[in-house]
Amino acid sequence: MLLALHPKIVRQTKSKNRGFTMVELLAALVITGIVTASLGVGLTYLLQESQETEEETQQRAELNRALDFITEEIRMAESIEPNSGAIDISTDASDFGKDCNDNSDNLTCVLILDVPDVDQRIIYYTEPTSGNWKGPRVLRRWGPDFNADGTYSNPTTPSNWSGDLLVDRIVDNTSNTSVPTCNADETLNGDEGVAGGVYTCIQNDATQAEITLVGNLEGDSSEDYTIRGRAFARSN
Repeated sequence: MLLALHPKIVRQTKSKNRGFTMVELLAALVITGIVTASLGVGLTYLLQESQETEEETQQRAELNRALDFITEEIRMAESIEPNSGAIDISTDASDFGKDCNDNSDNLTCVLILDVPDVDQRIIYYTEPTSGNWKGPRVLRRWGPDFNADGTYSNPTTPSNWSGDLLVDRIVDNTSNTSVPTCNADETLNGDEGVAGGVYTCIQNDATQAEITLVGNLEGDSSEDYTIRGRAFARSN
């Protein structure tokens, strides 16, 4: 008890237990703020990179699914029209309601199929995006709907068909490296300055076609993804 009251020991005890000064606290707060801000910036960057990677992966998958769908329907067709000028839209696709040869609405027909037991031609076309779809262009299909087993549900009522969106983020005005070089016996559909991201090389005997899809991975022109596939009409 006497030892605890000794003045020297009391002073030493107080010295050892003193708190932080205001300067030290402010310095600690500044350092903590800098570290936290750095971590926040780094985390934000990682999240953005992760989101962009996920979107790119999703767009690649959607383009591949679209190509698979198109090539599968080509195999169901009896013939592939070489171009929109080879048919009379007013009779062969009278319910389509659009003119494949009129570029005033910036619409381009890139693939036209003649499928057995289907009343009118099935038409794939590109046009500028609208609504919530990402652009600059989209690829649509005008044709009958499907049943769960893969058969057509309304092949004889084209008045009920609609231009369903197949895939968005189709590029516009692609570079020459994206335009396919068709074989000598093939016709190229898709205008470099109009259609942009969808091209078809159609054999002149209407038996097969090579499809080229060019999609944008980031919503702008910074990075494109090109895929190609070839399919034969079922009569071959």
